[in-house]
Amino acid sequence: MNFKNITIGVLMGGPSAEREVSFKTGINVCTVLRERNYAITPLILGKDLSLSSGGIDLLFPEALKKYDIIFNALHGTFGEDGQLQAMLDALGVRYTGSGAEASALGMDKWKSREIFRMGGLVVPESHIWKKRGDEYDGAFPAVVKPRASGSSDGVFLVETREALREKAEQLMHSGTDVIVEEYCDGREFTCGVLEQDGIVRALPVVEIRPEKEHGFFDYEAKYVPGAATETVPALLDEQLTAELQCAAVRAHELIGCRVYSRTDIIVSRNKAYVLEINTLPGLTETSLLPKAAKAAGIDFADLTKTILAASSARYEKGNK
Repeated sequence: MNFKNITIGVLMGGPSAEREVSFKTGINVCTVLRERNYAITPLILGKDLSLSSGGIDLLFPEALKKYDIIFNALHGTFGEDGQLQAMLDALGVRYTGSGAEASALGMDKWKSREIFRMGGLVVPESHIWKKRGDEYDGAFPAVVKPRASGSSDGVFLVETREALREKAEQLMHSGTDVIVEEYCDGREFTCGVLEQDGIVRALPVVEIRPEKEHGFFDYEAKYVPGAATETVPALLDEQLTAELQCAAVRAHELIGCRVYSRTDIIVSRNKAYVLEINTLPGLTETSLLPKAAKAAGIDFADLTKTILAASSARYEKGNK
């Protein structure tokens, strides 16, 4: 498909805590598509789900129907959890990335982890807290995280039962169930997956070494330059590289992802523990998926074109 002959709406902003990250992704995408003379329109989604473009208010979501495809540059709640995808499906609007069901599963860290486990992947021992007063009888340190979130936002490493309860209640106060999992002390990796010409391929593995003040790859370490050291491709032997790439592809397929994803993995005690999958990875200047793609010889312009092409192809095949 010649994308210079179609209209592309780049949707960014949104109501989630990752709104600013979404703007960075959206601006990057708009910049590179403009450089290639694509017919793109930046679309700003407000925190209240109001829609505007160039200072002109538009009717959401009906205004999205005028575009041949929506490049989904949203992150977090609403844009990444299946809500937007279901809305666009109902309107018959084409969009980039995974569909509604896979997006919802990917955002639900508890359900996706159970799917990984049943699919043969190794996952950390974990428990879910749905109410205050639930107990955790595992070892410390432990990781406390919201059941549904992205970009490691609201993820805490706790050393004591008192700290665990404090952070869990803090998260529950925001209305979310809480996952408490064993802390796997080891090397942190992430592996992107990209569909090209109908083939699902793993990108080069990235090793992440957060600076000491972070302890693990938290929100700040992901988006603040210099907060983590990343090695792309990771310096691993062929066997471990293949194991991590296979795990990422397996996670992508188990969740039912389409087009692209990124899976976080920790290697600890000679096992590769799958932590979670991101069904709509960031495309900012510090994001890991573009860095991995570049290591595979795919520059940012070609990455965005591949995402558009693979997303369009699934509609042509009738596979939403």
